[in-house]
Amino acid sequence: MDAESPKWNVWYGLLPYYQIRKEYGWQTLKRMFAFYNNLRRGLVTSTKVPDTVQERADLQYVVVSRLVGENLDAFYASWNIKISDTAKKCIGNELPSSAIRMENLISK
Repeated sequence: MDAESPKWNVWYGLLPYYQIRKEYGWQTLKRMFAFYNNLRRGLVTSTKVPDTVQERADLQYVVVSRLVGENLDAFYASWNIKISDTAKKCIGNELPSSAIRMENLISK
């Protein structure tokens, strides 16, 4: 389900963050938001502020995957958050695959 779906609502959009917090702790989200804050303030020069929804999804995938030390490709796919091939190549085989999926949250 994505933001264009008639069943989508803002709470659904927050659930992936909730699951990241549940699996990896508040520190992961704090560090992610600190990165974005520094990016917007111009303190991060290695990447640009994303302009599109796709660029935001890609950047979040790369940043969070690196923060938790796991490739979150399957996690984002389970939430139907599309990640570009370019972003997937940034992580590649650098990190082990994560076992968390949307289904983990629902089944608990």
